Amino acid sequence: MSWRTLLLMGFALGCAKSSEKRGPEANTRTASSADTGAATAAAPPSALAPRVTLEAAAVKSLVETWLSAQNSGDFASYERTYAERFTGIKRSGSYSASFDRAGWLKDRAGMFTHPMQVQLKDLKVELAGPSARVHFEQTWATNNYRDVGAKELVVVATPAGARIAREEMLSSTVAAAEGQARRSDLWAMHPDGVILSTETEERWGQGAVRRGSTQSVALRDVNDAALPPALVAMKGRKLKVLDAAGAACETQITGFTLRAEIVPHFGMTRIWNGEEGEPALSAAKVADEVWRLAESSGRVLLGRFSTPCAGLWALPAEQSAPPAAKPQPADAALRERALQAFRALPAYQRIQKRFKAEENASGAWEDYQGGKSSVTAFRWPNKHTLVFVNASAGQGCNEFGANLSALFAVPPAASAAFRVLDTPEAGVALTAFALEGDDTFEVLLAPQGASDERTLWRNALKKPATHPLFSIPFLDCPC
Repeated sequence: MSWRTLLLMGFALGCAKSSEKRGPEANTRTASSADTGAATAAAPPSALAPRVTLEAAAVKSLVETWLSAQNSGDFASYERTYAERFTGIKRSGSYSASFDRAGWLKDRAGMFTHPMQVQLKDLKVELAGPSARVHFEQTWATNNYRDVGAKELVVVATPAGARIAREEMLSSTVAAAEGQARRSDLWAMHPDGVILSTETEERWGQGAVRRGSTQSVALRDVNDAALPPALVAMKGRKLKVLDAAGAACETQITGFTLRAEIVPHFGMTRIWNGEEGEPALSAAKVADEVWRLAESSGRVLLGRFSTPCAGLWALPAEQSAPPAAKPQPADAALRERALQAFRALPAYQRIQKRFKAEENASGAWEDYQGGKSSVTAFRWPNKHTLVFVNASAGQGCNEFGANLSALFAVPPAASAAFRVLDTPEAGVALTAFALEGDDTFEVLLAPQGASDERTLWRNALKKPATHPLFSIPFLDCPC
């Protein structure tokens, strides 16, 4: 194997170590990899080395070794499953943290001091040349802790074989899972149309996969005859599309498109663009890789509209638009009360304790290294007043970093205490509405500053529940 092939494997899909300081958004998944650092490769020789590829069997074998090492307590074997250049994102409930390889293994070493049981189900492997995306549901448990959630691994080819270059717990539900509310008569909007399904099948597509609006988007025509009857029936259906304030426009679904999108690892884009000494991949080949990497999540069925109609969400045209409230900055008095309630939360206090221990610093954690906090109010006339608070600070990635959000109900009396409704994992509240016109209400959430995910939060029967409406897989390095 040539030195150039080794260089490609070592560089292409590992996370670059950058000396640039990153903001607190490094702790969240974002829809752009433009700020990700990249190492400078030596000038390659004129002879081109063959492109390295991964096989499904090698990827599955690596995952089996990784799983067995945890269940047997074999830390040495566990350590060997990770690439030298690695990023890990840990989640437990609403807590999240990012690490490089050294930080990840240091954090996980404590985990191996107690017996654990790790189980996987619905394992999917999506191959794309020298990389693979692995997606599954993980249940992790010890004698006094249990969480369940989706996990994603990015596996790369290295001289030592297949290794994990990125690991992220995409969601974490601690202890017993709460019921989730999902309405069949509410759809999330996308700039290209309305999202009718996030659970697609390969047989729904027909014809070649093609490039979309950007390199990381792939599109495919739809074979209507292969769709389930309920989705076929959506053609011709009239919808009402609503914005943050509840203003609506009406349109009609005239057809369908399959859309796939990922946030690629920077090493992937270098290979796609021919920046590693090999010829650039064609647009069709890149689209094919995006399509395959988005198989387990990242593909959606879109409904195309007869006339343009922009908004955040949609419902049947015959249904009345519900009361809605757009986000507004809280005034000074409301902001101060909200921040006092926010700082009294147990989750906030846990972060504050960790901040003092890790940084030996005084002051509030949300003020650390240019941290920022926002307080947004949602008001209905003579109805609810909600307040959404988000704070983020620190660099993350082996340094202190934290991001916490909370949703409060504001009592009518100015002297009464705020009532915390939930601490959802989100950075922005986009709109709030009362779909059924009573004390049940919904809030549409997104990550910090971004468009790569929408989550519906619903205060159903005084028991909050969340459901992700759509997301874009993030395969890059967050720091």
